[in-house]
Amino acid sequence: MAQVSGVRLWLLSDSAQILILVWDASPQPPVLTDVTGEAEHGRRLRIVDAVSEQWGWYASGNGKFVWAIVRLRISGESHPWR
Repeated sequence: MAQVSGVRLWLLSDSAQILILVWDASPQPPVLTDVTGEAEHGRRLRIVDAVSEQWGWYASGNGKFVWAIVRLRISGESHPWR
């Protein structure tokens, strides 16, 4: 059986928010860890947590999906899509 690798990314948006959906072949759940300034890994989920309104994950048959919802905020001007 061939092993699937790589990452897939989907971006879905309405005029108020963006749904970011990422799939990878690892069955391991994402872990939000504390990292030091010298750490070479472990910041991606910290960034997701910092910029999103909410995020989560779920297992799929051959990997997992991690999702995040980011609200669009445009201060001082009208929304560009209206």
